[in-house]
Amino acid sequence: MRSINRWQSAASPWHPLSRAAAATVSGAQAVNLRSQRAQHEGRASVCVLLGSDHAELVREARDSANKSLVIASHRFAGAANNLIVAPMFAASKRARDLDVRLFYGEDSGAITATDIARLTSEAAKSGVRIRPVHRPRLHAKFLTWDDDVAVIISQNWLSADTTDDNPRQQIGICIRSPGVGRILLERFEAATVAAGGG
Repeated sequence: MRSINRWQSAASPWHPLSRAAAATVSGAQAVNLRSQRAQHEGRASVCVLLGSDHAELVREARDSANKSLVIASHRFAGAANNLIVAPMFAASKRARDLDVRLFYGEDSGAITATDIARLTSEAAKSGVRIRPVHRPRLHAKFLTWDDDVAVIISQNWLSADTTDDNPRQQIGICIRSPGVGRILLERFEAATVAAGGG
């Protein structure tokens, strides 16, 4: 992963997430990472994600999440099982009290509603909740685990993989800052509740 910025939030008036969190739910909003004053003190880091960095972050979340692990993606396809669902099953098995959730906007056409229903049922038995979000229209692609990590990307986690052959085909950022993952998840949940959820 390519670190592009490090700063002391106590010394800087800017918080790294809030507009980005809003943009993940609205889709059409411009992302401005310097739009709100900091609410937490401590170090923060931002890394650009290219190519296989995306899969590396999924593996890190699988192996280190202790409290929660949440992924949102626009499209659901058959590729999701190996790319995302299997790592989420593994995380849930490793930490039995882990809150593991997966949200998606629509199927890709490469997987049937019956397949998704079967997978959702299997996931529930393993402690993984899979849920569609139709309102607001979900175009967000993010990963967050525990409280202090938020990953926002262009890749559809549940329908596409990235390789290092064309590393700039998909791009993302990983933000590590006190409370950043919790804030992203709270904003997402508030938006879905306000719009009627699924």
